[in-house]
Amino acid sequence: MSSEARSPWDLPSLGSQDADSVPTQLDVSRPHSARMYDYYLGGKDNYQADRVTAEQAVKSWPAVRTAVSTERFCVASISLNTSGISES
Repeated sequence: MSSEARSPWDLPSLGSQDADSVPTQLDVSRPHSARMYDYYLGGKDNYQADRVTAEQAVKSWPAVRTAVSTERFCVASISLNTSGISES
């Protein structure tokens, strides 16, 4: 590997990773979209960095909480309907 700085998106293929190169801990100092999503839904699996960044996003897009909960409802409804379970 070169000594150049790598982008976080420039990941090695899974086939070339060995056990020593796979992270073993979460970096909770950096926000993650999945944990921000959890925060918007009122979940408990998020950290300070996620909450701060999520609140910054709310300032630029006030309807983000509504959008996230609506999307969650739609996905759940579609999942129920495609699995043959009736909502009525």
